Amino acid sequence: MSEEAQLKIHMMGKISAEYNGKSLPVGTALSGRVLQLFLILLYYHDSGISREELLDMMYGSGEYANPAGSLRAVVFRLRRIMEECLPAGEHIQTEGGVYRWVSKSVSVYVDARDFQATAEKGLEKENEEELLRACGLYQGEFLAQLAGEKCFISAACAASAVRCRKTESTSPF
Repeated sequence: MSEEAQLKIHMMGKISAEYNGKSLPVGTALSGRVLQLFLILLYYHDSGISREELLDMMYGSGEYANPAGSLRAVVFRLRRIMEECLPAGEHIQTEGGVYRWVSKSVSVYVDARDFQATAEKGLEKENEEELLRACGLYQGEFLAQLAGEKCFISAACAASAVRCRKTESTSPF
């Protein structure tokens, strides 16, 4: 039985991406707006993100004369890079004004989503084991390398990160 192909994305601490153990070109081909779009799509994965939110996250207000045209160009470039790095197939879907990452042949793991879900579960149920697991997943600031860019971290993830740091500093372990 063959193992399912996996795309692993690390957004906490040093940003990295790998497909089946092979590093993707983060910092070279995947840089700037292309990297930003790649990370946003993977973070929002199944739920997707509206075109308006995406334009706001990537371009803010008034920074570009034609942000919609720029977004189309960035999507095109990311699709071409993914053709070289991942199995054939549509990985970026746009439907009804919503952009999402889709891939039937590749499972996706995003450390920030795992951290957020684990921390929220631990906080909601006051489960120390889940909170400690979340602390183990915490490898540094969310998207630290993109600190100058408009951040798309959710308030819940930020709160969980703060709580995790407090738990780490007061933990007897």
